[in-house]
Amino acid sequence: MKDNYFTKEEAMMILYAYEELINLDLALSNALDGFGIEDGGKYKNLWNLPMVLMKYSHFKPEESEQLFSIILNPTLTVEEKYELII
Repeated sequence: MKDNYFTKEEAMMILYAYEELINLDLALSNALDGFGIEDGGKYKNLWNLPMVLMKYSHFKPEESEQLFSIILNPTLTVEEKYELII
């Protein structure tokens, strides 16, 4: 990652937290008739976790779609995702 801002463990923790956020949002949405974690409300920064990683990855802002395709890929482990975004 650029400038070694995160350690590998910290970056992987962010990736894991984002995966769990998506799972929690889905569970809440199923339990609460479609209402999950607000996107843009007081929890909006949680939804920005991938953008924090992008800032220190090899991806440019215009390549965010590629970054998200890796981060949201359910077949990859957190470590595999980390290795792909470095």
